[in-house]
Amino acid sequence: MTVIIFTFNPQLLYLELSENISSDINSNTNISSSFISDSSMQCVAFPAVNVFTAVERLKLFRKICGTIDDSTLKQEFANYEIYKKDVSTFTTFSQKYASSLPKLSKMVLQYGTIPDTSVSSESLFSIAGYMAHNNGRTRALGTSGFKATVDYIETQLKSKTNFHVFKEEFAVPVGIRREPVLTSTIAGVDKNYTYETDFRMIFSSAPADFLIPIRLTIIPNSGCEDEDWQRATPYPANGSIAIVVHDQNCSVQQKSIVAQKYNINGLLLYNNINSTSLPFAVAAENITYIAMTVSYEVGSQLSEAVQNHVSTNPHVRMFMVPGNMQRVNISSENLCADIPTGNRTQTIVIGSHSDSIENGSGINDNGSGAMATLVLALNMANLLQTSFYEKYMYRIRFCWWGAEERNMYGSFHHVEQANITTVEGNRLKDYLMMLNFDMLASPNYYFGIHQGNGLPDIVSSKVRNGSERIAQIFRNWFDQENLPWDNSSLGLLSDHVPFLVSGIPCGGLFTGADGHKTLEQRDRYDRMLGHGYGGIAKASFDPCYHETCDTIENTNPFAFETMVKAAAYTIETFARMSNLYQYLYE
Repeated sequence: MTVIIFTFNPQLLYLELSENISSDINSNTNISSSFISDSSMQCVAFPAVNVFTAVERLKLFRKICGTIDDSTLKQEFANYEIYKKDVSTFTTFSQKYASSLPKLSKMVLQYGTIPDTSVSSESLFSIAGYMAHNNGRTRALGTSGFKATVDYIETQLKSKTNFHVFKEEFAVPVGIRREPVLTSTIAGVDKNYTYETDFRMIFSSAPADFLIPIRLTIIPNSGCEDEDWQRATPYPANGSIAIVVHDQNCSVQQKSIVAQKYNINGLLLYNNINSTSLPFAVAAENITYIAMTVSYEVGSQLSEAVQNHVSTNPHVRMFMVPGNMQRVNISSENLCADIPTGNRTQTIVIGSHSDSIENGSGINDNGSGAMATLVLALNMANLLQTSFYEKYMYRIRFCWWGAEERNMYGSFHHVEQANITTVEGNRLKDYLMMLNFDMLASPNYYFGIHQGNGLPDIVSSKVRNGSERIAQIFRNWFDQENLPWDNSSLGLLSDHVPFLVSGIPCGGLFTGADGHKTLEQRDRYDRMLGHGYGGIAKASFDPCYHETCDTIENTNPFAFETMVKAAAYTIETFARMSNLYQYLYE
């Protein structure tokens, strides 16, 4: 097995190489010796399988191993054909256990060569990346990227399956940040000012939202003394927005305390020198008026307007609410697809969320899970339409949840509707179990199996036991294929949560997020899969979790394909059980 070694910034990660790995490097790579400058402390990059060339793939390790210049990469790896070696290795590895897989899993094993009914891992991730890249680099709630993702999945299902496909629309209440507002009206002309350029909030300011403009008044001198305020122009200052110079004659706290006596509605503090910078200022605690600093230019313009147009009384409008947040509703949707056969009062739900965070493409989180669920659905549809494939006694419902990154709003909406509906097949009591696939392609992966043990008391003991029995089927597959695995807590942070707390046993797979791989895990995976496949000890499973770098380069195709096969095996195993209810609940 080929292992690639990088020098790296020792402040980021330390990993000691064993002698046999060093020997493997010397005999199996043509990397120049100058690139390996330190033989004792290096960053080990495990090989990704089946999709990326060396240069494309190794870009990911900038985040783990420090900055690696593109030109250096191209020079060092120009003649290094790891892509071909990886494909050959993976093909051999897959064929080793293909004969023991159920039909659905065998079909999934071949999905790269069945263009009419399946999608390869490369094209799957490319699709998810394309949806994000061409729609603001995100698939977050309310974005065109999210809509494009759901539309693509819906089109695939409607064109390639005979499933019943439907959407569930819902509204998500969210807080939208509103920047403070400052506008002026001088001689009938309105002007809007730019936050952080023309003005800034003063710390300890009270909130305000003036529906109508408030008159301006100038406080002479520095506004440090009562006599300054008693000479306000126009007089009195009460109920006005006061303009006060920001200088060194007294502190902002003192100015704000004196201002409090005169019942002003607001305070505008401006520089006394011609500068484009905005001062940071802190007022006294418990002031009852809104307070802002403004630039020298804005302060001078407003002061001049007051002095020149006293008879017209220039006005300003100021706005700032606590936290600068406004509650709005954003529409979103779940997408579900039911197979046409099976008992609809005994349904197996298979789900993944189709949204991402706002500042990233979310290709691993959760393009990997969403596309895995699509692969499973398309292959199942193909099998169910053949004459040789026996139909399931249970109905299978595939769902792609919206707004998971917004407190799992989509899956909670689905369960809430299932709790109140009387439509047979859509009732909560019609659901036997739920499988959740969230993050299946972490670059520094582990094969995580969600376990029922360790769930909080909010989940009933019956549901915990049923969830543990689901986990056991996953473990059986990994054991019989001699693959490593680890227990992973179901936790309360993904779309299985509303099902769990509503009495439905749940399970699923997970390749890791911001947790760190242990040395024991790295060594165990190396031992069972081959050197290099163990990954990087003491590094994040997904260094780009909830980051902008969660792109196609942030995925491990070997982990993804392994997890999809495990999911296929497990789904078919449950679908073929004659006593699934008893297995889960008794």
